[in-house]
Amino acid sequence: GDWSSDVCSSDLKKSSKIIIVSVLTLGLAGGAFAFGSHHYFSSMSMHEKAEMFEGHVSKRLDLNDVQQDKLGQLTDRITTIMQQVKQERQDHEQFLQQLITDQPLDQTELLSKINQKTAMINDNAPEMVGLLASFVDSLDAEQKAKIKGMIEKRKGHRFGRHARWSE
Repeated sequence: GDWSSDVCSSDLKKSSKIIIVSVLTLGLAGGAFAFGSHHYFSSMSMHEKAEMFEGHVSKRLDLNDVQQDKLGQLTDRITTIMQQVKQERQDHEQFLQQLITDQPLDQTELLSKINQKTAMINDNAPEMVGLLASFVDSLDAEQKAKIKGMIEKRKGHRFGRHARWSE
């Protein structure tokens, strides 16, 4: 297609990916910030963090067994994906350092890496959206209102002392 339609299509895909990733990570990120002040949190495994988060959400929302099971399925899948991302992070950091020092910058290689990440997001998105929908659709109006309140409360804390670039 022509350049402008490619850009629009690319922007739309990028926007939808940002929305999906934001929704999917909201839960674990919110849980991480909620427990981030504990000194032992940073040494916990991803699985331990997910269990802590599940317990927190279950208690706050007073989840029944069915809702708890749906939340567990969602956090298990998010945990698996986040572990994959974490394992790949070091390789990507080394790749980026090499790419930046290369003259000229290898645009084809960079686009290839971006396409690999995009494929991972696209491959996981339908399952993640289904799990998220299953959980959210199982909540009653009061529970949904509590989640909305938790999200509103977190808004102002997004770039606190735990900002990614301060690690």
